[in-house]
Amino acid sequence: DMRRFITDVLAADYNVIGAADGAQALACALADPPDLVITDLMLPKLGGDQLVAEMRSVPHLMAVPVLVLSAKGDEALRARLLAESVQDYVTKPFSAHELRARAHNLVTMKRARDALQRELASQSVDLSELTRDLIANQRALQRSMDALLESEHRWRAESARAKTLCHFEGSAATR
Repeated sequence: DMRRFITDVLAADYNVIGAADGAQALACALADPPDLVITDLMLPKLGGDQLVAEMRSVPHLMAVPVLVLSAKGDEALRARLLAESVQDYVTKPFSAHELRARAHNLVTMKRARDALQRELASQSVDLSELTRDLIANQRALQRSMDALLESEHRWRAESARAKTLCHFEGSAATR
């Protein structure tokens, strides 16, 4: 009944995939990481807290937000889950409006974080390319500077030799 209620409440805005138990939910999340997982703590085969622990051990599921819906009003459990692994915890009963609002907030934050991660990754690639270009340009500039200094050194040597020749010629002409 709860799975049907959640699906009915969220289906207009999201592609909702219902799972009969925690093991099936984990398999679905592994196959196609969702934008949000909503779970009860009391699930067959794999409890909700175990589902979350399994998800957090998989790198590509670590950032998937989790909303726990539970009849358990255990404040210590709630505090532990919120501190360690879930993004929101709602105690039953709750309204459809509250569920929509909480789901919307979590999905919006995840999508924004994903967009920022993609942008950061592209900036990282851009920064890496810029760094390679900068190093190549710096090396080319250093070679040019070395060649210029060598050229200047030769020019000064030739200039000094020419002055010496002129000086001797001038000295010989004045004698």
